[in-house]
Amino acid sequence: MRLAREAAPDVVLMDLSMPELNGADATRAIVEHDPRCRVIVLSMYSEREYVRRALKAGAPRSARIVEPRLTGGFPWAGYHGPLRAVGGSADAERLELGGAAGALIRRAEHDPSAEAQHAAGVAMVLVEKPDEAITRLESAARTSHDASTWSDLAAARYATAVQFRRPSLYSEALAASNEALRIDARLPEPLFNRALILETMGSTSEARRAWQRYLQVDPGSPWANEARAHLAELPLTTGSF
Repeated sequence: MRLAREAAPDVVLMDLSMPELNGADATRAIVEHDPRCRVIVLSMYSEREYVRRALKAGAPRSARIVEPRLTGGFPWAGYHGPLRAVGGSADAERLELGGAAGALIRRAEHDPSAEAQHAAGVAMVLVEKPDEAITRLESAARTSHDASTWSDLAAARYATAVQFRRPSLYSEALAASNEALRIDARLPEPLFNRALILETMGSTSEARRAWQRYLQVDPGSPWANEARAHLAELPLTTGSF
């Protein structure tokens, strides 16, 4: 850490496994000190939660990249549409994220496990390649029967529908969120995503019930405040399938 502050490097190669300060926390400290520095994360670890800590550390804090929620404990940030290369902190955040995402994607090229494919799929969503994430997440979801994977597949399908103007994918995103909730009915991320999808599809009455259901599980987080804002913006007339 001292050397990074003194040398002000353009790029840092970071190992997740280090004594005292781990790689994820070191990544966070480096980019907070110098947002221009790009951190490339290396790891031989297979534990999903550990390697995804690096992804969370590099995720933009000024605004989230996609509107639906991703699993893994990503903190709330406002959604203002797709991030653009506009310079300043936004560009720095994109560089920070790229290093962590690249490590997970490279790992998945040599590791066909559902765990590795899920992590790489989330990374691809965060670097604005949700269409490429779908294949990995579909494969992981079919073999793992994991609610989080199905939820992130719903997020990837939704993000692809938005980014590439493919509205047919909204129904597929809804199906994935429904499957996630069949496995775990109280998982916040698919509850949030299901309500968002229904609202986008114009199913007002179903969306209202879905947002209310979300708030029963999460009544007090910043995500809950966003859910209440969605509820308040729903039209008075009710649409349904």
